[in-house]
Amino acid sequence: MGRIEELWELRNSRFDSYYKFFENYQNQFIVPQTLDGTETTWICFPLQINPDTGWSRKKLQIHLEDNGIFSRVIFSGNVTRQPMLKIKSIECIQMV
Repeated sequence: MGRIEELWELRNSRFDSYYKFFENYQNQFIVPQTLDGTETTWICFPLQINPDTGWSRKKLQIHLEDNGIFSRVIFSGNVTRQPMLKIKSIECIQMV
């Protein structure tokens, strides 16, 4: 197995561990989903707070970092307003 395959396997193993943990808290968090027919290697674990909790991202991030867990905002705002998308016309869909 080459180095790239080892990293791919390690990243996916870590992702699976986080997923198994957070799927028990789906009423509080929205866990990432991989679309059917796609394959990816996750370099991070994107986590969304369920809006129904009333929690704030900032407070969660501070709590995590105060307890030695590094975190950062991966993406903020409306992706459809990003300059890269001005090139192409896209249709916005809401994932349920």
